[in-house]
Amino acid sequence: MSKPETKRLPALQILRAIAALAVVGHHILDQLWGNLGVASLAQSLDLGARGVGLFFVLSGFILWQVHHHEAGQRAALGRFAYKRVSRILPFTLIAATAWVGIVAVAGRLGADASGGGFTSWLSSAFLLPLEKPYPGVLWSLRHEALFYLVFLVLFLSPRGFAWLFGGWMLASALVPAGVPSPMRHAPDILWVTAFSSANLLFLLGILAAIAHQKLPAFRIGGRGTVLAFAGVAVMALWAGQGKYDLGTVAGFGTACAVLTLVAARSTFRLRWLEYCGDASFSIYLAHHLALPLVYVGLTRWTTDAGLIFMAEAVLLVGVGLLGYRWIETPVLSWLNARAPVRARLRPSAWIDGRPTYQGDARR
Repeated sequence: MSKPETKRLPALQILRAIAALAVVGHHILDQLWGNLGVASLAQSLDLGARGVGLFFVLSGFILWQVHHHEAGQRAALGRFAYKRVSRILPFTLIAATAWVGIVAVAGRLGADASGGGFTSWLSSAFLLPLEKPYPGVLWSLRHEALFYLVFLVLFLSPRGFAWLFGGWMLASALVPAGVPSPMRHAPDILWVTAFSSANLLFLLGILAAIAHQKLPAFRIGGRGTVLAFAGVAVMALWAGQGKYDLGTVAGFGTACAVLTLVAARSTFRLRWLEYCGDASFSIYLAHHLALPLVYVGLTRWTTDAGLIFMAEAVLLVGVGLLGYRWIETPVLSWLNARAPVRARLRPSAWIDGRPTYQGDARR
């Protein structure tokens, strides 16, 4: 297969930012509902599930776009595996360990934060589908990790990958596995992770990437991008009222795939959102770590739900941006300098077929 053309796709970073901000907003609204009894239309739309679903579609799109030309190239397997492990594992270790300290501090401040014992930490830090994850957002990374494991087969045998991935997608569509959630307990966590309908979103991302490669070349300007985003976003939000049931995944996932395809063809730029997209993984992890402590601090200042929402959103996103600048970027640079194989890690928006770090879901 030929290498894909070198392109920069900044609008994909905007979608990653939107996905991360949707998850942050959902968790704040959920917190306000649980503590103050404040409900909202946005909460009924389940923005958290929508944000994670968009992350899954983006992961499928980017992995196929970057690596499809390496199908059957066994030498590329080591690069891919190193990038995936280095991209996720250090930060899940940091997040799971930080959560232990946050639980201790939150208990003294009267904040709502719970955690498990050593087995729970081990399961969370290494994304093992054994117990509830702490922090809860790590549940989605278990699905990402499973997708990466299946994707490894592409480098060994394209035909084997087609059969394995196709079988996994068929099972995810037909097996009644239930809805993935951080509230799941053992022993059904493994079953739900392996066969949830949510896994079909990776397939829809891959189909969007194939469409991007096959369609005639054309670009969408800024105004067209905004109109397309707005129209398809409305479709995505109202495509089914379930969480990750098959019908909702089909409707919402298709809308997200169209959004991703539009972004891939777009010339639209919005640099502050692109930067949030670069930092989306840190925002996704760090906001959940800071959530209980920030809420307690704000409620000592005010009980107005609107003020709490706005202040908490700014503070939580700010914590994520600081985490990106002070933790994620230095750690990736350190790992890049010590890479045992040619696996260049970089949190950017370049889609160029070279071994680069790209677009993991945070989800």
